[in-house]
Amino acid sequence: MHELEHLPTFQSRGKAIGFFVAGVVLCAVGFLTNSAGFLPAYLFSYLFWIGAAVGSLGLMLLINLTGGGWGAVIYRLLTAGAKTLPLMAVLFLPILFGMRDLYEWASPEALAHDELLQAKAGYLNPTFFVLRTVVYFAFWLGATVVVLKAVGRWDAGERGLRPAVRGFSGFAMWMLAYSVTFASVDWSMSLEPHWYSTIFGMKAFVSMGLITFAAMIVGLRFLLRFPGVDRFATEERIHDLGKLLFGFTNLWAYMSFAQLIIIWSGNLPELNIWYIKRSLNGWNAVGVILIVFHFGLPFLILLSRYSKQRIEILSLLALWLLVMQLVDQFYQVIPVFRPGLSVTLTDVLVPLGMGALWIGGVLWSLHGRRVLVPHDDLVPRGAH
Repeated sequence: MHELEHLPTFQSRGKAIGFFVAGVVLCAVGFLTNSAGFLPAYLFSYLFWIGAAVGSLGLMLLINLTGGGWGAVIYRLLTAGAKTLPLMAVLFLPILFGMRDLYEWASPEALAHDELLQAKAGYLNPTFFVLRTVVYFAFWLGATVVVLKAVGRWDAGERGLRPAVRGFSGFAMWMLAYSVTFASVDWSMSLEPHWYSTIFGMKAFVSMGLITFAAMIVGLRFLLRFPGVDRFATEERIHDLGKLLFGFTNLWAYMSFAQLIIIWSGNLPELNIWYIKRSLNGWNAVGVILIVFHFGLPFLILLSRYSKQRIEILSLLALWLLVMQLVDQFYQVIPVFRPGLSVTLTDVLVPLGMGALWIGGVLWSLHGRRVLVPHDDLVPRGAH
């Protein structure tokens, strides 16, 4: 604990305001550039960045549950990521207001002429959709508050909290899996209400984990600029994070392939349509890019122990995987609204703007905090 007291604190309030301003400006320019394509771009951007916020909560729960020493050097970053959930709740409002333009089942005209939508209307209706969204955020925010109370007590020097925190984290992790599954179905899969995948929710859960691990590794690269952090972010701990990034990359590929092979073997028209739409008019090129650059290239690089131990290499690869995850969200959402592959300026500006808002929220939360959290005996183990 004595060593932690001498670590520096974040002074990031001014930078946070700068990111907030940049985010608003980028989103506004994206809207003015292409107002018709703004909502689809906003949706795929939101699905990416909410993954970093909810994933931060999930990894905090995982660290509390397992006591993994690898979590010592990223726990403060995770707390800041989870604290952006109120911001993400506010950023969901444009999706609610644009629901009829985004979701076919929310349009009375489409509902009146589609028997399948009418059969699903008991679940897919605007009122129930809003209610479920409120429940998701209520749970995520409530779980974050409980964990952050423990973090405050750790910061104050209190010890022996792990048994109680572990018990809560086990229950919360279980509930998190359910909430992420239903949220992914509501916000993403229901864009094409005639299609369904039983593995879609698990793939979304894995994607959130991959996004968060990648974001935390990039954040750790900047964290190492603070004096004294390198005593805790040892080569062994960086190697642990590299192995976890490798595992989640492989798991993402497995989930993606499992969804494809299940639908291909079933050969049902109502399921095949998702892949048929994404194999025509240039969209097949995006699928090839994901196979080669989201899985193939990172797989080969992360096979090397050397690559997993060097934060310089690992952070660059993590940044690349973040870009690929954004492409994956683009691939899932935009074909619903465009029959042919095209990338507009709005598709670039909006995710950058929302990312600036999220980073601004992280920096605002970090201001005045020590760079590491004294998580019971986790930091000593991480240092050892």
